[in-house]
Amino acid sequence: MQVDWTKFFDFLVPFLAILGGVKAIIEFLLPYLYPVKIELYNAEEIGLVASNTGFISKIHLRCNFVNNTPRSGTIQRLVIRVTNPESEILDFRWKLFYEYETGASAVKKRIDQIPVTISGKDYKESLFIEFEDSGSVPVDWWIPGEYEFEVLGWINRKRSGAKLNKFQVKISKDTQAQLKKSYREPTVIRVPILRTPKKLWV
Repeated sequence: MQVDWTKFFDFLVPFLAILGGVKAIIEFLLPYLYPVKIELYNAEEIGLVASNTGFISKIHLRCNFVNNTPRSGTIQRLVIRVTNPESEILDFRWKLFYEYETGASAVKKRIDQIPVTISGKDYKESLFIEFEDSGSVPVDWWIPGEYEFEVLGWINRKRSGAKLNKFQVKISKDTQAQLKKSYREPTVIRVPILRTPKKLWV
């Protein structure tokens, strides 16, 4: 018996077209099923805010927020978790966005604090964020050595913080001496970041 392949292919072609359409729909929808992932890209230094109080309780960080997923994400809370060379840990919470006053190290509030929303496949560029410890951190806590900074963000009402970035800085004896000086006004001491997987790109 001779097989009529023409009828077979006539049947197969629309079936393959339907299958291709279903595959395209799945590929389009699949990224929307994954959790929103927002990353933070930091600049090459941080700022520790010194004053005449004997405490260093504020950290300044310039960064980008990058959302590589198609869904928008809202950052509800942001924390820098700092571990010093003696493995002591402090959390510094997002206080505000700021900009530097012209010709000075003093800052002024730029826009309201969190929550902040990053659209899908978008980014927020060159933001300056001030973090503040809930208590008072004695300047002696900032001893010479390497520190680990881990940035945690609570996105879209998640109960636990996601790691947005992690980097290391080194406090030298000279830097410690600058922190211990008495200043009339809050003064930003800049400390280079040693190693980071996500450098500021805008």
